[in-house]
Amino acid sequence: MIKTVYCKFFLMAVMMLLSYQNIFCQQTIKNNDKYPYITVQFYNAGIGTTNSTFGALRTYTDLLQYQPDIVIFEFSINDSQNDRVEDGTEGLLRQILTSEKGPAVIMLAMMNQWGGNVQEKHIPLAQH
Repeated sequence: MIKTVYCKFFLMAVMMLLSYQNIFCQQTIKNNDKYPYITVQFYNAGIGTTNSTFGALRTYTDLLQYQPDIVIFEFSINDSQNDRVEDGTEGLLRQILTSEKGPAVIMLAMMNQWGGNVQEKHIPLAQH
């Protein structure tokens, strides 16, 4: 029986999205001998220069309606300009984790060119 795993990327930067999607595709192909009955399908839900508050507003239409098994998201750089970062991230996580399928969530925390991000605000929400 072949199992299809649906992986949805919900990242803030389109270039970052393409890089991660390429890495995941390469690893999937590389591990195909170990897991020959698993097919991974990737969906791109990234909109550049957006933050988690905007992401929370479009969680269902751009993400959950496709019933992903895994959600990978990163808003750590663009959330530095977001005064409602905790509300946006919590709303996003809550919608994903309480959805009918309850997909696994992978949170990434990238840094801008000066080494800044808001992971200190995201980490407590991810741990909760």
